[in-house]
Formats: sequence, C-alpha cells, structure tokens
Amino acid sequence: MLIDAMADNLMLLNHDGHWGGGEYWWIGRILMLIFWIVVIGLVFWWLRRNAWRRHEPTGIERAQAILVERYARGEIEEAEYRERLRNLV
Repeated sequence: MLIDAMADNLMLLNHDGHWGGGEYWWIGRILMLIFWIVVIGLVFWWLRRNAWRRHEPTGIERAQAILVERYARGEIEEAEYRERLRNLV
C-alpha cells in the first residue's frame, strides 16, 4: 500500500503535463526567470523608496534640537529654554 502510494507520487513528479515537454519548453523557463527578476526588482525598489529612507526630522524636531544645542552651549538660560520649548509644543 505504502509502496504503491510512493510509486504514484514518483510518477506524478516525473510527468511533464502540459507545461513541460515539447520543443518550446525554454520559453516558459525564460518567462519565469523574467517574472522573478521583475518581482525581486519591485521589492528592492519599494524597500529603497520606503523602508530604507532616512527619517527626516520635522520642523518642530529641528527647532527642539537647535534649542537644546543653544541651551547646552549656554546661550540661553533655563527659564528661557523651558519657555521656548513650551511655545514649540
């Protein structure tokens, strides 16, 4: 019973069906290769466009960074820093 099932599976794996055989089998292989190249290319294009892009800070984030730098350099006092930070948010 088990041997018969295995033999049937081997026959199915060996069967060319309507996709294989014939003199134009290579066209299907080339089309499949082109298909996968296009799919992989689209994935890389999407990743490069969306996922791998650097995060650009918003205007408020840039302003807060400048405010922190000015406070760290001692250009502004703590009270002025807190007031300007409160005005940004």
